[in-house]
Amino acid sequence: MKIMLIKKKNINQIIVLVLTFLIAGFSAQNVSYGENKKSESENSKSVNTKPLNIKSDAAKQASPASTDSSQESLRQQKVLNLQKWENDLTVEAKRLEVVKSDIDKRINENNKILAQINAGIKFINDINTDRFQNLVKVYEAMKPSEAAKSLSELDINIQVSLFSAMKVPKAAKILPLMDASKVAKITANMTGIMKNVPK
Repeated sequence: MKIMLIKKKNINQIIVLVLTFLIAGFSAQNVSYGENKKSESENSKSVNTKPLNIKSDAAKQASPASTDSSQESLRQQKVLNLQKWENDLTVEAKRLEVVKSDIDKRINENNKILAQINAGIKFINDINTDRFQNLVKVYEAMKPSEAAKSLSELDINIQVSLFSAMKVPKAAKILPLMDASKVAKITANMTGIMKNVPK
């Protein structure tokens, strides 16, 4: 933008200079034509100098006026550009405000959904914990031989979880009645769990 303004300013100055030279050249032609008609060289010189001075003074007066008008037009153009920029920023600010409002609305909706999900997870965990504790009590209440037989059919991870939750005296009566290889796996897994339990 600055380069365009400088170019426009330079073009205006060049136009003023060309006009000044044209006026001065036209004056010189008039003077030379007057010299041919007049016989006395002194009169022609005095006539020559006056129009040249008048024209050059007029050119000098015209140059600042045109420069002032070009500067005024440049100033007005800058003002218009700033106003357009300000309008564009205002429009963009309003658009961003709408986007922000929409994002805030979605965040609130997502937070509500997340709270519902967390509540559901807690409810399921509580139920599972209660059910698991009830299952542990069932195995503790069973005869050791029946509990050993039933537990032998379960997955190793479930066995480890149940024995870890049982009271020690009850687990001690059930484990010797189970297959030795399974007891070894349960013990190894329980040892791994106990390593990860914080002290």
